[in-house]
Amino acid sequence: MKIKSNVKFRIEQRKNKETGKPITENVPIILDFTYEGRRLLHYTGYRIDAEKWDEATQSVKRNSFNKAGDGASTINNHLVELRATITRVYQEAKIMNKRPSIQYVRDQLKKRINEEEYIQKSFFDVFNEFIETESKKNNWTKGTITKLTTNYRHLQDFQKRNHFRIEFDSIDDNFFLQYVDFQRDVLGHRNTTIKKNLYIFKH
Repeated sequence: MKIKSNVKFRIEQRKNKETGKPITENVPIILDFTYEGRRLLHYTGYRIDAEKWDEATQSVKRNSFNKAGDGASTINNHLVELRATITRVYQEAKIMNKRPSIQYVRDQLKKRINEEEYIQKSFFDVFNEFIETESKKNNWTKGTITKLTTNYRHLQDFQKRNHFRIEFDSIDDNFFLQYVDFQRDVLGHRNTTIKKNLYIFKH
């Protein structure tokens, strides 16, 4: 029985909003798991500077440390464990003739590697904290705050109605497709409003 899946590790590619240049320091290491036309992106719990990451071997360069003091062996051993665990989760599901959803694979992965120690704040915790801190820091207008809090409530309503738990690694193309449908069919938004909401969410 041939089971097709692929596991890769890479550092997150994101640009600094002010300079437009790629962020190269203390960058999150991401697990990129693809199977049956599906894709799961998962934060490994570790960060590293771009110059200390070996793209060819998909691992931290030897004798390197991140800003938290974690060494290459510690980080790389965790990546090896993640690779073996997520592959095992998928293979076991296929052996039982299951077509595992992304949510299923994610939940099983977290359960088996006991990731509770890495999960400190939920998506909504971070979103709410962002509104509170940035609004004060940048002296946002009442209108700007209202736009963000409205989107915050829409996301919570979407999560409850669609039974789609929103986490940072569950925000993918499938999420955006469902969220667009929710805004159009449930909230009755026009395309222009949906476009504005997505812009606010992504930026």
